Amino acid sequence: MSHFERMFSAIVDEPVDRLPAFPMVCGLSRRLVGATHREYSTDAKVAANSLLAAQKKFDMDVIPLLIDLSVTAGDFGAKVRFPEENTPMVEEFLIKSVEDYEKLEAPEIPGERMKHQIETTKLIMEKIAGQVPFSILVEGPLLVLTQLAGTERVLKDIKREPKAVNRALELITEALVEYLECYPDGGGVGAICMDFLWGNRSIMSDDDYRKLEGKYEPKIRKKILEKGYMYNIHNCGESPMLDIQIREYQCPFYSLATYSDRGENRSISKIVKEYSNDALIVGSLDTQLFTFGTVEMVQKATRNFMEEVAKALKESGHRSKFVISTGCEISPSIETKLDNVTAMMEIVNKYGPKIQEKLNK
Repeated sequence: MSHFERMFSAIVDEPVDRLPAFPMVCGLSRRLVGATHREYSTDAKVAANSLLAAQKKFDMDVIPLLIDLSVTAGDFGAKVRFPEENTPMVEEFLIKSVEDYEKLEAPEIPGERMKHQIETTKLIMEKIAGQVPFSILVEGPLLVLTQLAGTERVLKDIKREPKAVNRALELITEALVEYLECYPDGGGVGAICMDFLWGNRSIMSDDDYRKLEGKYEPKIRKKILEKGYMYNIHNCGESPMLDIQIREYQCPFYSLATYSDRGENRSISKIVKEYSNDALIVGSLDTQLFTFGTVEMVQKATRNFMEEVAKALKESGHRSKFVISTGCEISPSIETKLDNVTAMMEIVNKYGPKIQEKLNK
């Protein structure tokens, strides 16, 4: 099967030759073209060539199109640092007082960093549209706000200054909707993935989340669908609000990390059994393995994970409604081992068809 056929068959739970798979290789991909992370983050041609090289080398069924999590905040005016060999990050917050929430103004859309991600998307679409699906990651309103003000301040101000926080979230949402409008039409071949990181119970209650990001999510979802993209959510938080983000948000394509040894998390088996009727689940190998583990450790973890997922799918009456991936972006640092990424996909290709035979019966 082609990458496109495999992925879209899994979405509708049709038989596949193996489950779709992709490691979230984003900034790490720049090493395949000999570029620095700074170049990846500032030059659209470098970013596109890097991600395309990763798709080819690792045989990825999806291209995860992430630059970094400071794109929108940087265009709002937060000061962003661009290390040569690691992820850009906000080093000076824009919001430093309650009054600053009220003073926040939307930038010209698209800003320079937004333009970089849009142009990267266009270049990738020119090369692989209809052949390999892709998913463009955009920061959700609460994530943008924490990049502008700092997580500690925002979480405190949710309780002590809710009107100011909501005013800022409304402004950010309108800017995000305008930003999404600037992307080329999706044509049904890709997804826009909203990073709704703070929708997890280790951070806040369900009711608080509904009053914050939940209030603005429908506008974002509507725009994504109008642009012809599949709606995708990523949440690598500790205890994601699955009922809200999958069922209430009507999300058909949900990417998560699982931490079944802590928080309110369920095992991947329980998640498959509870939510695969509602969404294609994407996850959730431990990203730390790719930096600190060995090839053998990655191989073992990948095969065990595939077996667990297949068993849960079988017990749930599904044939393919899952994507083998990592729980978050594989660290782009120079310590991360490319051989470990190769090892994951080698195991997927070697054992995936054998495991899938049991599901297709």
